[in-house]
Formats: sequence, structure tokens, C-alpha cells
Amino acid sequence: MLPNDQHKKESTTIFQAAEELCKETRLCAGPLKSAAAGRHIEHLLELGRDDEAAAFSKTARVFCGQDLNPVFLKQGRFDGQFREYECPKCGVLGIFKLPKLETVK
Repeated sequence: MLPNDQHKKESTTIFQAAEELCKETRLCAGPLKSAAAGRHIEHLLELGRDDEAAAFSKTARVFCGQDLNPVFLKQGRFDGQFREYECPKCGVLGIFKLPKLETVK
């Protein structure tokens, strides 16, 4: 159990991190229009052409627009680890990473 002052500091730090995260809206890009588009993106990534893959991905999707910040924050683990998510609107699966917060001592 944390002493009351330490608990308040940790809660404030997590709250501040959540506020910072929400300053930038993260919208769901939506599902790919075809399986072929997915294969093309994977091929570009295998070739190390990440920027080209990202640009193609934007044009190869049916835009969803769901704000994903609540989905990310609901998991609430600021541990720097990758987590899976599912868009509540279109069902797209993806990964995200919340920043790692050091414990206040």
C-alpha cells in the first residue's frame, strides 16, 4: 500500500500523461479495401520502404475516423509495452504503445 502522498503523486503523474496523450487525436484509419493491398503493404515493409508503405496504407483504406484515445487509455498501462486494440466502430485490429512512466518515489 502506498503512503497517501505518494499515491497522490503517482495519480497526478498518470493523469498528466493521459492529458498529454489526448492532446493529439488518434483516429482509426479503417479497414483495408482489399487483401491485395495488405500484401502490397507487407511487401513494402519487407523491403524497408516504411514511408512508402505508410503512404500507400492511407490510400488503401476505407476511412473509419473513430477516436482511439479512449480505447488506449482504457487499458491504462503506461509501461512502454506494445498492446493490441480493436476499433469499437469498424473492428480493425492494431497495436499501440503508451509511454513508460517512472514510479514517483
